[in-house]
Amino acid sequence: MAAAAARALLDKNGDLTVEQYSAGLAKILGNILAHPNDDKYRRIKARAKLVQQTILAADGGLAAFLALGFRKESITVTAPPPPPPQTYEQSTTIATAAAEDSLIQMGFRRSAARSMLQECGGDISLALDRLAGHPEYMGVDDPSVEEEAQRLEAAKRQAAAMRQAATTPVRTEDVYVLQNVDEAALRAALEVYSSELPAALQRKKEERRAEQRARAKTEARAAAAERAASQRRWGEDERDRAARRATTRAGSSTR
Repeated sequence: MAAAAARALLDKNGDLTVEQYSAGLAKILGNILAHPNDDKYRRIKARAKLVQQTILAADGGLAAFLALGFRKESITVTAPPPPPPQTYEQSTTIATAAAEDSLIQMGFRRSAARSMLQECGGDISLALDRLAGHPEYMGVDDPSVEEEAQRLEAAKRQAAAMRQAATTPVRTEDVYVLQNVDEAALRAALEVYSSELPAALQRKKEERRAEQRARAKTEARAAAAERAASQRRWGEDERDRAARRATTRAGSSTR
């Protein structure tokens, strides 16, 4: 069951989404197996960052999560909600936005520039040093990557809205609960999400890189063939012009 769900996730989602999902599920399963008798690890809030930005953000992610045995329930809580996290737009200063634009103008992909600036706290010099060592960060983002980033950002905004709405001291909250702990099944699922799925994703990346290299070689050969053909045509034209000039000179000498 877990293996089939993982294959579906790999087919339907981008690399970043799959990486985040496999890491998130491995963390959940690892915690449950490490503390099988602790309800805290078998009860996950629906508004939790891990649920909103990872599980629900993936196409087919919720179905794969529920297939592990989790069920959605509503509980009454009295603790005040935590403040919502800032979205990227809210936390981005004018200087950081300008730094992102500068990195894009240097030829780096928007997603890479944004991610590295976040890691470096907006320090463009440090971000540039780290980006410079990775030529794969150059170029323009594939539209599917942009769509994936927008979907993840929308998931973040939804999570923030849910936290903002939960402001009453006493409220009903949705949680996902794993009632029964089948350790054998959970260990098998942990193997899928901690090892098998990341390995499959790596193979997918390598196949894509191989296809890109093969396409680049084909395009290079085609370009080289076109240059050679152009040079031959130029040589033939030059010989024709030389022959005409010789004929003209011969005619002038005869007269």
